[in-house]
Amino acid sequence: MRITLILVVLFTLPLVNSFFVNTITLVKNISEYVYLRQKKQDLICKKQDLSERIKTFNSSASIKRTIKERIKLIEANEILLKLG
Repeated sequence: MRITLILVVLFTLPLVNSFFVNTITLVKNISEYVYLRQKKQDLICKKQDLSERIKTFNSSASIKRTIKERIKLIEANEILLKLG
C-alpha cells in the first residue's frame, strides 16, 4: 500500500510541477501580449500622425503657409519682448 502511494506521488509530482511552470509561463505571455498590443496601437497612432504631417508639408503652398504662421508668432513674441 505504501509503495503504491509513493509511486503515485513520484509520478504525479512532475506533472504538478509542469502544470505550475506552464501556468506561470502562460500568464507572463498573456501579459506581454497585452503590453505589446498596446504599444502597437500607440505606434499606429504615431504613424498616422506623422503621415498627416508629411502630407501637410508635402506641397509648397502648405510650407509657405506654415512659414507665414511661424513668422507671425515670432513677431508677436518680439512685440511682447519690446513691451516687457
